[in-house]
Amino acid sequence: MSDAPAPLRSAWLLAAALAALWIVQFHPFVFPNNDFYSFRRAAWSFQRGELPASTKRGPIFPAAIALLAPVMPGDQPELDAALAMNLVCSLALFLALAAFAARTFPDAAPLFAVLLATTPVLHAAALQPLLEPSLGLFVALAFLGLRARSPWQYAAAGAAALSRPDAIVLVAILTAVNAFFERDRMVRHAALAAAAALPCLAWYSLGRSGGGAAYLALREAYGSGAPLYLAILPKELFGSWWRTDPLSIALFAVAVAAPSAWGAWRAWRTAPRETAAMLAWFAVSCAVVVLYGVGKTRYVHPIAWVPLLCLAIGVVDLLPRAAARLRALPTLAPPIASILAWIAILGAVRAFVVAMGHTSGLAFGEDLVFALLAFATLVVVLNGPSFFPPDAANAASLLALTIVLPLVLGGVGRKLELLAAVHDFDRAAVAAADWVRTELPPGERIAALHYSQIKFAAGPARERVVPFRRFEAATAEELRAALAREGVRYLAWTWRRPAETKAERFYAGRRNEALAAAFATGEAVPGFEHVATLPAEPRLHQPPARIYRLAEE
Repeated sequence: MSDAPAPLRSAWLLAAALAALWIVQFHPFVFPNNDFYSFRRAAWSFQRGELPASTKRGPIFPAAIALLAPVMPGDQPELDAALAMNLVCSLALFLALAAFAARTFPDAAPLFAVLLATTPVLHAAALQPLLEPSLGLFVALAFLGLRARSPWQYAAAGAAALSRPDAIVLVAILTAVNAFFERDRMVRHAALAAAAALPCLAWYSLGRSGGGAAYLALREAYGSGAPLYLAILPKELFGSWWRTDPLSIALFAVAVAAPSAWGAWRAWRTAPRETAAMLAWFAVSCAVVVLYGVGKTRYVHPIAWVPLLCLAIGVVDLLPRAAARLRALPTLAPPIASILAWIAILGAVRAFVVAMGHTSGLAFGEDLVFALLAFATLVVVLNGPSFFPPDAANAASLLALTIVLPLVLGGVGRKLELLAAVHDFDRAAVAAADWVRTELPPGERIAALHYSQIKFAAGPARERVVPFRRFEAATAEELRAALAREGVRYLAWTWRRPAETKAERFYAGRRNEALAAAFATGEAVPGFEHVATLPAEPRLHQPPARIYRLAEE
């Protein structure tokens, strides 16, 4: 415990760099992630003093939005509140996990801080208006509480469960681990766990559409998400090393999986209670997400730190062992190992530069500066490996650098890909939203296929945007009749990439995209007349939006 401040020095430096980077890159979305709109609706309910129509979403994140939004300037105060809160929560999450590592595995803490600071899901979550940063912060606080043997660990785990329901498994994990190591205090831990779980269980059973029932219904529609999620997991954690060809899998096993497994074993030997909780949290969370059927990158966020910490522990523990083995080899072994390591390091740097050059959208120059800082910190953390002298210690440090440098540089590059993807999400609908805001005749309403996005960006006309899925119809003629009955004369079709997963196909069916496809070409549709074709930005390479209105009978 007395050594904790020294391992945290690099974490404080990286936290300051992260804060500067995220503040520079802080800006609103053209269209935020679809899930944001449900959080905003819940926040509006809280502001009115009402229970949300559905308790599918946990209350903590929308309640915080409801409190912060009134002091936010601009046209989208709820979005700005969510983004500001996530920036702060992500910094606090980073420091809380760094503190947990420093207090539990101090030798590995500096390397872990570098790996965590450059993992792409941390950056993507910090710059999106979703709940993962606050959820991750509560998880980190729970583990800090576990390390301190504090009863507040259960309160933090309960708050995580009130952020997203699958996190209730953390309450059970803490109870089981603590009861195993403190068998004379089992009743106390059970009581604390019950107190932590009760608000969560109560919340998800409330409302006209209980959250638990909503999740079970979606589970029936989704089916299992095992293949998709289990493919996302290594890609987002160890993307620079993860490929699916046999040679790459073998390299991954040697360079990443083996050190991580060794690190997990060394962690168990050092802090068995914390390690048992960490590994159980990772494994059970994966199992819950797979069983639920979700294949989304952001579900990796609350558990990403566990394998990264195991890898850091493994690399740091193996470093002196590798140096000792190199000293026992013939004299030329360390120089040869150093040369091979430098070749690999230069290859990783070249791959990063090429990837940055090919990144479209949000390719910020400040990310290059951050990558250089992370690289410099990494070199210091690994005992300053250099080419001279080419002895066993330097060779071992260089070999360690070949393992972690691709993750650090690749993480920054992948972050840019993720942010470009989320900022370009449904961006083809921008032109349709502009048309609704400026061209929709007074008093008229419009049915929008991607209703949330167009309503979000339509300005004062947003109250005249209605969801396409409201109108039950199997043919264009039936659709025209349904629209006419409600006095809706206009219709907007906007492109979205084809559904690939079970979840995407479920939502596509719910939006009735099959019927809406008749309006995708701008050609004649029975009962409708084409009004406007609105091209998307050329760089998107996406079809234009189409505006139709009911034809006169």
